Amino acid sequence: MVNFHNEVESYLLTIMNMVSALYKDPSIGNAIEIVVVKIILLEEDEAHPDLNLTQNAQQNLDMFCSWQHKLNSGNELDPHHHDVAVLITRKNICGNNCMTLGLANVGGMCKPKQSCSVNEDNGIMLSHTIAHELGH
Repeated sequence: MVNFHNEVESYLLTIMNMVSALYKDPSIGNAIEIVVVKIILLEEDEAHPDLNLTQNAQQNLDMFCSWQHKLNSGNELDPHHHDVAVLITRKNICGNNCMTLGLANVGGMCKPKQSCSVNEDNGIMLSHTIAHELGH
C-alpha cells in the first residue's frame, strides 16, 4: 500500500473521514464518533512474525486481532488507546476467486481481543467496507 499511494497517511485520513461521515448520517440514530488515534505503516519487507498476511481472511483477522491487542494500552485515558483497530492492505485477503473485501468478528466491538477488522484497499469504496466491518 505504501508503494501504491504516494501520500499514504493523507489517503488513510481521507478514507477514515469518509467513514466518519457515514456514521454521522441521521439515519444511524446514535452519535458515533470516529477518531484516528494512531497510524502504523508496515513496509512489505518489515518482519512481523505475528502478522504475516495470507489469502485466508479468517486467519488474517485472527492474526491481526491478536497483534493489535498486544499493542493497545488497557488504559482508556492513554491518548493512543483504541477501541477498534483497522488493518488496511492492498493484498488480496482471501484468495483469487473470493469477493470478500473485509472481515470482522460479529459482536467484536465490545471485546478488546476481537475489536478489529481486516480490509482490502480497493480505492475510495474502502470507506464503505470499513464502515460495514465496524458495524459488526
